[in-house]
Amino acid sequence: MSKISVSIIIPAYNAASKIVQALTSIKAQTFTDYEVIIVNDASTDNTEQTARDFLEKANINFQIINHDKNLGGSAARNTGIKAAGGGGVYMLC
Repeated sequence: MSKISVSIIIPAYNAASKIVQALTSIKAQTFTDYEVIIVNDASTDNTEQTARDFLEKANINFQIINHDKNLGGSAARNTGIKAAGGGGVYMLC
């Protein structure tokens, strides 16, 4: 199994209204050797389910990590970097 070239890390807090737009933009790219890691930073809306529904239908390699409490954007990005399976190239949104 080969490594993913790029890991796209998206920290998300109450982003249900915006997450599909971000994921649609990623899906529209011609480069396809990537994974999407969404770190749901204890959202109180349906960010996780909205993202999961889109990613499953789009057939994108992804993982969603949920924080139990809101830790902020920096902590969410660090969580995503630790979980990344890429070859060391990260795109932080």
